[in-house]
Amino acid sequence: MRASQRPECPDWFDENWEVWGREFANRISEKSQYLFNWKQFQGERVNHRLMPLLCQMTDEHCAYCDWFPTEVGTDRTIDHFRPKASFPLETYHWPNLYLCCRTCQEKDDKSFTDELLRPDEVGYSFERFFIYTYRNGELQPNPQ
Repeated sequence: MRASQRPECPDWFDENWEVWGREFANRISEKSQYLFNWKQFQGERVNHRLMPLLCQMTDEHCAYCDWFPTEVGTDRTIDHFRPKASFPLETYHWPNLYLCCRTCQEKDDKSFTDELLRPDEVGYSFERFFIYTYRNGELQPNPQ
């Protein structure tokens, strides 16, 4: 997982995310099996408008596994770091959204914990948390 710097939240998104999050939270409280669909803004799906910024943030790498480019061998998507089902009010929160590959997108949301690393977290450094041995491809936690 490469470190990344999150760009500023677009004004149009910043002005709407809380309302959209409340709408989604209300829908799933009424119907627990409600299927999520991205809102539209000015005739375009929000995810399509955000994708270029999220691609810029990670240099088109998956924010989690570093797959590059995300549209080759998989399809790129937007992941909700804190899962929508458990944190519906954060569904449209800018710091909660990451570019990722389909494999990472399909991870088990039940394994979420706030202790998971964020690649755009201030001070994040891969080497601080992991040791990668290029000779054999082994990845281990940094004992320090």
